[in-house]
Amino acid sequence: MRKVMSQLCVVSLSVWSLVACQTAPQPAPKKPAPQVASPQSRPAPKPLNTREQNIKRLLADADYALSQDQLLMPLNDNAHDRYHAVLLLDPGNSEAKTGLQAITLRYLELARSAAARSRYAEAQAHLKNARDMDPNNPLVEEFAVVLRKEIANQKPPTPYKPGPNEHMLDAKALSAKNPGLIAQLNDLAQLARESGDLVMIHARNDAEGRWIYQRMREAVPGFLLRGDIRIAQQPRIQFVPRLQ
Repeated sequence: MRKVMSQLCVVSLSVWSLVACQTAPQPAPKKPAPQVASPQSRPAPKPLNTREQNIKRLLADADYALSQDQLLMPLNDNAHDRYHAVLLLDPGNSEAKTGLQAITLRYLELARSAAARSRYAEAQAHLKNARDMDPNNPLVEEFAVVLRKEIANQKPPTPYKPGPNEHMLDAKALSAKNPGLIAQLNDLAQLARESGDLVMIHARNDAEGRWIYQRMREAVPGFLLRGDIRIAQQPRIQFVPRLQ
C-alpha cells in the first residue's frame, strides 16, 4: 500500500510539473529589426520635367510682357511670341490661348483710345493687329465699321512738316517695297552707323515698322541698330542723338 501511494505521489508531481510548464507565460517573440534599404536598392529620384518647366516660365514671361503692352513688339521679346512658343510645346494649353485672346482685346482697346483722340492712323494700325490676331472676332468687325464712319467724316489731314533729323519715306513706295525706297533705307542705315544716333522708325503699323527695321539692319551687318518703332500716319525715319 505504501508503495502504491508513493507511486501515485510521483505521478501527481510529474503531472503538476507538466501542467505548470504548459501554463506558464511564454516570452513574446522578438520582432525582426526593420531592414534599411541600401543606397543601391533605393528608387532613383523622379527626374524634373523640363517641358513643364519651360511652359511655366514662358507663360510667366508672356503674362508680364502683356502687362507691359509688349504685344507684338519688341522683336523676340513680346507676349505673342511667347504664347505661341507655349502652344508649340502644348497645343491645347488653355492659358496660352486665353493670352492670345487678351492680346486681341488689348489691341482693340488701344484702337478705340486712339480713335477717341482722332489719331485714326494709329487706330487703324491697332485694329489691323487685332484682326490679324483673331480675324473672326465680332467685336473687331463691329469697331471697324465705327472707325470707317469716323474717318469718312473727318477733315482732310494737313500735310506733315518734317522736323529736325527726320527723313520722309514715300508711303506708296513703301507699300510696294520699291527698290528705290530700299536703297534709301540702306543709306539711312549707313548714316545711323556713322553718327551713332538712335533710329526712331515712324510707320503706319507694326508690320511695316518691323520690315523697315529689318531692311536697315541688313544694310549694316555687325552693327547693332538701336531705336524704336512708333505708329504714325506719315512714314519717316528720325535720328535722335544719344545723351552723352
